[in-house]
Amino acid sequence: MRRTLLTLATVALAVPTAVRLVGDHGRIALVLLAVVTPFVALPLAVLLAVQLVLRRWVLAGVTGVLVLLNVCWLLPLYVADTVPQGQALTVLTANLYFGRADAEAL
Repeated sequence: MRRTLLTLATVALAVPTAVRLVGDHGRIALVLLAVVTPFVALPLAVLLAVQLVLRRWVLAGVTGVLVLLNVCWLLPLYVADTVPQGQALTVLTANLYFGRADAEAL
């Protein structure tokens, strides 16, 4: 029973990664699956840990490859190549509560 659930979870979480790997070719359903790819990375890592604890080596190997692919795709989004150039920006926000605050006092 556990083997079946782990296999189904691996297959279900592998579908968006496979679509990202192969390409969506402009089909709406596949585009929507490719959009889900960033949300699949964390569940894949958790699934990999569970598979390693339960010693499901083959499934853990497949899931490990899927995690590695997702890390290769997503990590560059969180790491800057260079420090951005420009001036510092100061932002002021005020909760005026639907016009009840005194705008002149700000």
